[in-house]
Amino acid sequence: MNMQERSPLMLSIIMLISIIMTVLFWYANRLPGFHQLGFPLDDTWIHLVYARNLWHSGYYAFNPGIATTGDTAPLWVLLLAPIYAITQHLGSKALILGVYALGALCQLLIIYFAWDVSLYLSKKRVVAIAVALTIAMSPILIFTVFGGMEVGLAAALMLAIISCYLRRRWWLVSLTLALVAVTRPEAAFIWLLFCGIILFTRQHATGLRNKLKLCAKITIFPLILGLAWFTYNYIVSQHIFPASFYFKEDINLLYLPIRFYKSIRYVILDTPPFIAGIGLIVLLAYWKLRDVVNKIDYCLPLIISIIFLIVNVSLVSSLTHTFYYARYLIPAIPMLILASYLGVHQLSLRLFAGKLNLLWCFFGLAILESAVMFYPLSNALHKNIYVINTGQVAMAKWIAKHIPKSEWVAASDVGAVGYFSQHNTIDLAGLNTPNFFWHAKSYRKEHPISVFTLLHGAYRVDKEHAVLVKHFLYGSKKIVFTWAIVAEQIIVGCKGKPNQLVNIHVNRRKNSVSFIRPFNLYCRVPQHAWPQAKKPV
Repeated sequence: MNMQERSPLMLSIIMLISIIMTVLFWYANRLPGFHQLGFPLDDTWIHLVYARNLWHSGYYAFNPGIATTGDTAPLWVLLLAPIYAITQHLGSKALILGVYALGALCQLLIIYFAWDVSLYLSKKRVVAIAVALTIAMSPILIFTVFGGMEVGLAAALMLAIISCYLRRRWWLVSLTLALVAVTRPEAAFIWLLFCGIILFTRQHATGLRNKLKLCAKITIFPLILGLAWFTYNYIVSQHIFPASFYFKEDINLLYLPIRFYKSIRYVILDTPPFIAGIGLIVLLAYWKLRDVVNKIDYCLPLIISIIFLIVNVSLVSSLTHTFYYARYLIPAIPMLILASYLGVHQLSLRLFAGKLNLLWCFFGLAILESAVMFYPLSNALHKNIYVINTGQVAMAKWIAKHIPKSEWVAASDVGAVGYFSQHNTIDLAGLNTPNFFWHAKSYRKEHPISVFTLLHGAYRVDKEHAVLVKHFLYGSKKIVFTWAIVAEQIIVGCKGKPNQLVNIHVNRRKNSVSFIRPFNLYCRVPQHAWPQAKKPV
């Protein structure tokens, strides 16, 4: 494929359009009071806590000097660390803008690799243009630019895998397979797909020995990184998988069809060009492909996206109309968009002798759907940033002001609390401090806390020794796009004799998600009684 066919000028124009659309998305809805810099999820601050500790101490740690395995995206943390280093003396706003820039770079990489793969498979520049423009204008993908999560990086790497595979660059396939696995661990299953293609088809090698050699070649980098990660996890926690796997996974194959339906209903069908359902219908064109030299190659974007969706919905227990859960599935969306346009291309060959009318109609529908979703998702972004800033960030700054740095605190949402309070923090969900549950009795006695923060809608506190210190309510719960129960959060202290250690029991409410567990913790009573907030615990 020569440089003229690649059309770098057109690709550059589309990337410029992507940048413009990203800026427009930010300014599409600047409601009074909802125009702050920040992130729509507290989890982004968790990544940044790890990045800060990695930079300062070299430890992959949530609490300084205490290695842990809670973060499942080490490559993303590694990329965030230099951004933190550059901006650490410039304030949190500079840090946030740096993370936004990294998200925008990932979006441009998605566009580049989607263009490359669609041009390679369809042999039509117009198909590549339509795919790249649809991705550039996709509101949910632009949303992830400001999300601060590893979503865009995972999507770009999966497309890069396909690009390298199509050109049979096996060492690059091996490298990108390894990198995507340390960005989103569930993407490691893609390696099985490529080994299956090599072993059970004749398109790459003949003879079992040659096939095994080729399979070994694409396995080298994933094996090296995988063994390093498993070894690290075992040394730190005596478990080979990250702590998040043990606390969040909820594998139940009986519910797999229901979960897969929910993923389509709540995520895919809210994403252009799939809102009207036509984007899924055109995938039926894959049943009979025309003018395709290698059918497996042509179907790769669709196959990988389906595998990624199935693995995710097999591991995650709940899927609702929230970015909190949608982020797990969003990496598959660029591949689904690419697959849908390849399906339209096949339909145009079959029904209209390759004329472009059907392709442009489909593209027009995708842009119309994007326009419809543009304002609501921009609105949701700003409202969620507002919720995190006036909730978790505000609580963290209150703790930093009122609690001595030497004392431990605990939180149900630990990201902003860990970053802004700069206190040693216990994760009450167990993900970042797994010994809180794995070695509960000894760990809790050794780490008594002064105060702890809770999602009031998810937990119920025993009132005997607990006292409500601070209450945060963000107006109507309808403003919350991420998770309804984060609209109300509390800071809880303990009461009793000064310096006394009291045992407080906290239970989960019925509407809580599965990984929220009941627990007991030890709290040290302060010298002076806490001023009680009006709302009871």
